[in-house]
Amino acid sequence: ATLYMLLYPYGDSVRVMSSYSFTDDEEGPPGISREDYDRQALPVFEPGPYGPDRCKEMPEHTPAISEWDEQDKERPWVCEHRWPGIPGMIKFR
Repeated sequence: ATLYMLLYPYGDSVRVMSSYSFTDDEEGPPGISREDYDRQALPVFEPGPYGPDRCKEMPEHTPAISEWDEQDKERPWVCEHRWPGIPGMIKFR
C-alpha cells in the first residue's frame, strides 16, 4: 500500500513516516514505560558516530505477524523508509 500511495499522483510532496510496533493499545514508543511518559524514547541509532541502528528487518508477511515483532526486541523500530522500493518510489515522484 505504501508503494502505491507513493506512485499515485496526489499532492505536491511526499512524506514517509517510520514507526514502532506494539501489541498493547496503551504502549508507548520504545524505551518508554507507562510510569514515565515524560522520558525521551529510545533513539533509532545508538550513541556514537557509527552506532548500529535499532531498525527491524522488513517483515516477510503482510500484515506482519506477532512472531516478527517478538523475534527481535533489541531492534524495536520498524523504519519503513528503509524497506526496498520506498527510496526508489520517492525518487520517481
